[in-house]
Amino acid sequence: QDGVRLRATISEFGPVLLSRILDLTETQSGIVSVIFQYCDDNKLPLLDLKDFKKILQYATQEGKAEFTEAYGRISTASTG
Repeated sequence: QDGVRLRATISEFGPVLLSRILDLTETQSGIVSVIFQYCDDNKLPLLDLKDFKKILQYATQEGKAEFTEAYGRISTASTG
């Protein structure tokens, strides 16, 4: 018996629920919260995990200096 399909964006989950679903550590959950804050501050949509991954890559690579200045450093060891 099939259930009802549920569609939700990553933004609708929010950082706390997303962290719980992914069973993240406290440090990783903090990074998720910072990513959500960055997206809110810059009016960037987080629709799916691809969007989240792109922002995370930006924060740890080409946008590292900008991101670190405004939100603090993200350890690449914590992001995988």
